[in-house]
Amino acid sequence: MGAGFGTNAGFGILWNYFTTAEKFDQFGPLFVDNTFFFKNMLFAVYSNQGSQYGLENMRKFNETHHDKLGAGQAEFFRLLERVENNVQWMELAMPQISAWLDYVFTQDEALFAI
Repeated sequence: MGAGFGTNAGFGILWNYFTTAEKFDQFGPLFVDNTFFFKNMLFAVYSNQGSQYGLENMRKFNETHHDKLGAGQAEFFRLLERVENNVQWMELAMPQISAWLDYVFTQDEALFAI
């Protein structure tokens, strides 16, 4: 049946609930105090994030809740740095990736025909 809370999608749903519904003040301490769970939730939600939108969400969350992350603060900052690096990489690499995909798809259109 759908994604459980032990999956990346499940953690994402949980994280979005905290950050968009402003429930972090109410429920955040339950998760922040469990450093292992909080670290896993952050990693699942943000480890492969490469969008400016995701980066801005992290920055906004940090502005609002940086003083409430407890032992999870170090992990949050590591992931924030990782997402910043991912966004920079995407900005640099995307033109080359797009050009390569254009080349591949125009070279052998029959290969991709349905």
